[in-house]
Amino acid sequence: MPATPGPKKLLFPDLPNVPMYRSVLTDDFNRADTSTGATGTITGAGNGWLDVQGGVAQIVSNKLKITSDSVGTGIDQYKRDFTVRPVSEACLDQSIEFDFPAQVWNTAASFGPVLAFQTGSNNCYLARITGTGVNFQIFKIIAGTPTGLVGPVTLAGFSQSTNYRVRFSKEGTNLNFELTNKDTGQVVINLQVTDSSITAAGTPGICGPWDVSAMSVLVDNALVSTSTTFKLGIIGDSISINVPPGGLKTSGSSLARELSTRCRRQFVLSNQAISGKTSGDWSGDIGSILTTAKAAFATAGVTDVSIMLGTNDAKVASPVSKATYKANMSTLANNLVAAGYRVFLHAPPYVTPGAYTTTWDVTAPALLQSYGVALTELQNGSTIICGDLKSYKFFERFQGLLTDLVHPTIDGGEGIASLWADAIAKYFV
Repeated sequence: MPATPGPKKLLFPDLPNVPMYRSVLTDDFNRADTSTGATGTITGAGNGWLDVQGGVAQIVSNKLKITSDSVGTGIDQYKRDFTVRPVSEACLDQSIEFDFPAQVWNTAASFGPVLAFQTGSNNCYLARITGTGVNFQIFKIIAGTPTGLVGPVTLAGFSQSTNYRVRFSKEGTNLNFELTNKDTGQVVINLQVTDSSITAAGTPGICGPWDVSAMSVLVDNALVSTSTTFKLGIIGDSISINVPPGGLKTSGSSLARELSTRCRRQFVLSNQAISGKTSGDWSGDIGSILTTAKAAFATAGVTDVSIMLGTNDAKVASPVSKATYKANMSTLANNLVAAGYRVFLHAPPYVTPGAYTTTWDVTAPALLQSYGVALTELQNGSTIICGDLKSYKFFERFQGLLTDLVHPTIDGGEGIASLWADAIAKYFV
């Protein structure tokens, strides 16, 4: 069985990769040494970085060194030591990413990336790394008062001989703090929380003190319009329910996030998927589960419906032919179109033969692939649109992303969300 692949950005290197943000700055701090500057100046860090407190940021041996102004203790001290991007780069959604080469660093340091920094008030979100480098937590700092939003989480097995990457992102009211082991590609920490304390445009940055080794920093900003929120309905089986994190049911899920970052708009999902259902269940039970789903869609203001079915159609006990699957999906899609919805049809992913004690056998792969062909024959390019057709090959290639040979792991769910978003984002711009 193929091994689980590396970092999520490399899950499918041969497929198009849409960047989550528009990059405005990449900085490795490889420049001449400086001295710290005055409050609100860029003379210390250079390249546009503002030393908010003053006397804190400077370049030393091609490193960004942030000292502490020694006011207060614990987070009360660190919340003052900000080095941030200028207000001209303020935006609603943003991300900041750090690469940490394997190094010996001061385990007493407490530091982390900052998002949504508000010039004047110093309000912001802080993803704090502290202690011996194994404690991770997301704070909000409002009027100088830090409040923990999620964490702390302790990382077992943290090693100073490992290369790590930290990424902190804000999309609407959703915050995500992620630590990746670059040597293995494994995401070892993923903290997520929703908070609406700071909704105005702000800037990303860094909170010190840094007395550690060199780092490379990628800062990404994106101006995201909040004037339009797209409402997307979901119909499917357990795979659509289980796509992590938290399933597709929340607006902060993988799919909503991927679509939001591609389209620069907010997405809200109404997930009506039901575990174990087939194309025949959905098309043959129009008066029950589909009626219930449409009622939920109407309540949520859904305008478009995303459908992925077929995994349960390929079970050995009652295999569904391509012709029957196509007829079922046609009935379902056209019923939704008649109700005023635009429909996206996604092909089912690969299932490993022998899954669930031969619930799916060696005939399943050919059936699943034929279902994808059927969907291409149903599309009309306007009201019925063929969405993702790549998830089958994706999971066939990376079977380690199937937790039980059928359902995706967390990284597998991220892969599905990315593939779906790649396929349909252009229809929402």
